[in-house]
Amino acid sequence: KLHINQTATDGADALYIGTSDGDKRAINLVIGQETMNAVEMATTSLTTGTMMSMRYEPSTTAFEGSMLDISDNNQHNGTRKVMSLVQEHADGTGTTLLYGRSDGGQLFDLIQNAPDKKSISLVANTTTSNVSEYFMDKLTTGTGFHISSDSDNHTSNLFSIITNSTSATATTLSIKNISATNQNLVSIANSSS
Repeated sequence: KLHINQTATDGADALYIGTSDGDKRAINLVIGQETMNAVEMATTSLTTGTMMSMRYEPSTTAFEGSMLDISDNNQHNGTRKVMSLVQEHADGTGTTLLYGRSDGGQLFDLIQNAPDKKSISLVANTTTSNVSEYFMDKLTTGTGFHISSDSDNHTSNLFSIITNSTSATATTLSIKNISATNQNLVSIANSSS
């Protein structure tokens, strides 16, 4: 058991660990908890600080690892979440739940190997705002939204837009092109070309 008490006048980190052995862990936790959280952090005093910060400072070292690696090999088939992000307070209207930015590499790479599960499921209770938006103001030869399938056993629609309401008055699909160069609004080809 270890208890560390940092007072307001200490002027130093409550816990500092410095390591120099390149092939050994800085911290190794062997967890035996069952009904209690293994590691827990809680605060009510943070203002401009960050709850947890991980940084790889500018370096010429060839870093081939991951900043954060989460692996779950548990066989339990009950409903649970490998990772859960929850913004709970309705007054936090300026909060972004998940933010990602890449200045060099690919932003997201998602792989779904379960043949009978959805890859992405979005349930939106949005009413007056757009559910999703994509801004591609710098596109040149790239495609804004590309869907491709090489499956020879595909028997359902590759792309479906469905309005199930019997009283909705909105347009199901709206396509608009304001180009003055007479570009095609829609190009449809039922061939390999």
